[in-house]
Amino acid sequence: FRVEGFPRRPSLALPRSLALAAAAPFACRAILRRRRPDVVLGGGGFVAGPMVLAAATMRIPSALTEADAHLGLANRLAAPFAKRLFVAYPGIRSGRKVPVLGRPIPARSRPLDQAEAREIFELAHEGSVLGVFGALAGAHALNEFAVETWCASRPAALHQTGVHDYE
Repeated sequence: FRVEGFPRRPSLALPRSLALAAAAPFACRAILRRRRPDVVLGGGGFVAGPMVLAAATMRIPSALTEADAHLGLANRLAAPFAKRLFVAYPGIRSGRKVPVLGRPIPARSRPLDQAEAREIFELAHEGSVLGVFGALAGAHALNEFAVETWCASRPAALHQTGVHDYE
């Protein structure tokens, strides 16, 4: 089914995304009729909302997951239609409908000893290390701030960035 995220600022893209959002649950109902699932699981993001809404209208139980420390827009809109909202961190919402499960860590991830990690990241064997990790809307500003503030000084910084700000 076709759907787009809502633009965060008023623009000509907003009516288009609203029209797609209005049509999406009907397309999702057709998918659910064909697939006949026992449950629907939404992983957040604008794609999950229409499917969770369609499932609710067909009395198919649904659940949402939220891996971040706060609910994103899509999960805030879809949560009233879900039977469960599984969250990674306490305090997002409370109640029987909202169990806190934690954030899964891939099996291939393994803890490293500090000396090994410093070697991998080519850091001095001693001294403080600042981690800079950002995402989504504020990432560019955070990346610029990190470079301006810590690029030529101490503490050493591990700075994760996306491809747009890599250079």
